[in-house]
Amino acid sequence: MRSTVRRRWTVRCGAVALALVVAMAIVPRDAFAAAAPAAAAEPEVRGAADVLARYAPAIVRVEAVLETRLNLGGQGEAEDSRLDVLGAVVSPDGLVMIWNSHISSARMTEMMEAAGRSEGMGIQVVPRSFSVMLPEGEVPALLAATDSALDLAFLQLERPPAQPLVFVDFARSARPAVGDALLAVSRLGRGFDHAPRLQTARMGGVLKKPREAFIVDGDLSAFGLPVFDRGGAPVGALTTVVTRGGEGDSAAGSPTVGQMIGGAFGATGEGPLGVFVLPGERVASLVKLAGERAKELLQQRAATAKP
Repeated sequence: MRSTVRRRWTVRCGAVALALVVAMAIVPRDAFAAAAPAAAAEPEVRGAADVLARYAPAIVRVEAVLETRLNLGGQGEAEDSRLDVLGAVVSPDGLVMIWNSHISSARMTEMMEAAGRSEGMGIQVVPRSFSVMLPEGEVPALLAATDSALDLAFLQLERPPAQPLVFVDFARSARPAVGDALLAVSRLGRGFDHAPRLQTARMGGVLKKPREAFIVDGDLSAFGLPVFDRGGAPVGALTTVVTRGGEGDSAAGSPTVGQMIGGAFGATGEGPLGVFVLPGERVASLVKLAGERAKELLQQRAATAKP
């Protein structure tokens, strides 16, 4: 008998991100140590402090209200959640880029299908509302565009900001060379006053298939946020890539949960999921399209709001 349960609570991560954390919890910690490449020593990057100071204002908190619908062997549940994540302002009028997996079940569904475990199970995430936290206060935002394949989404402020916002200009992106420093600006959680922080790694190579992306040598976890070079130029956005048709399998049969998570930590050939930097020029094209779509949506709202 199908039942529906509705609950509200405040969570620190989205349904898909939470599912990944739960999966990680059942894998021995030593497995990650063996699978993940040895993190490069903290690079002494000249100008790193300037990058943090320059772009910290562009990394903003986003609050989303979501409905997550679960279908487990014919039994249905619907849960409401309030999600607090980070986004990056990518235009002065308030276009904000976030990790699509925060608000979508697309990646988890792909992983389940790649593992051959999707039969009888289903997850659907439906965004209800968004708010962006700015110095002027909380501003409502609309969902302008999503790209589940590239794992990025874009929100647009519903009203213009009081003044042009500090933003990351992907139109001026740079292409790093192997060995170059990669810097990501993020924030700590609520308990630490959302203090800005810098994450560092190195450019480890270039992925060609299933799509072009930069390989990360080190630990970056700022999903959906920009990645910079030591001069402060954006080089791309940290996102996930899923292989197709079992290309990530290192042995016969479906990959285990440990292999999938190991792949996300950069262990080549260990699973269908990997974490990479989407090149800046590709992100720039997404920003352009999302900005155009956002203007259309705002115009439509304005037209319907007229008496």
